Amino acid sequence: ETLSALSKAGLGLPSSAAYPCAALYIPAKSPYVHVAAGSSAAEIEEMREKKVKRIGIVCEDDELIEALEHSTEGKYRFLPVSRTAKGTLSAASQVVDMEEMGDLISETEHNLARMARRISGGEIAASPYARGGMKYCDWCPYRAACQFDTGMQGDRYRYIKKYKKDAVIAKIREEDAHGD
Repeated sequence: ETLSALSKAGLGLPSSAAYPCAALYIPAKSPYVHVAAGSSAAEIEEMREKKVKRIGIVCEDDELIEALEHSTEGKYRFLPVSRTAKGTLSAASQVVDMEEMGDLISETEHNLARMARRISGGEIAASPYARGGMKYCDWCPYRAACQFDTGMQGDRYRYIKKYKKDAVIAKIREEDAHGD
């Protein structure tokens, strides 16, 4: 969202010179791994790399992707993309085109404005998400303050469904067409 605000501000650049091309979550620390005694530093690093989850989306533009990070044998350390032996993006790559990125940014801005209106209107009830066996409360620093507890009447998790990219973009565009 910061890049969206910066690109709108212009920073003295032509409007086409700055635009969001990725939304990424990169862990701030290396994951812990269990290793056998006598494992080499290279083996340990390889195990850590396998555990790092690259989460996010990147614009489907080879020039932008290479500007963000240079690949090593078609693999990227920080981007959620990879390349086939032919050099094309693999099917597992998390990419969107520029129009889809714009749709996602607009939806994010709409959601942030809606949340701000609700909060300023006094709506502050804890309403956390869960997906699969993962509950976001498990690592929330405000857990003690909000005292969310599924044992209490009315406290329930909102479950996130996993959707394919095309379904998300279609839903955003449908809502946008209806003014939702």
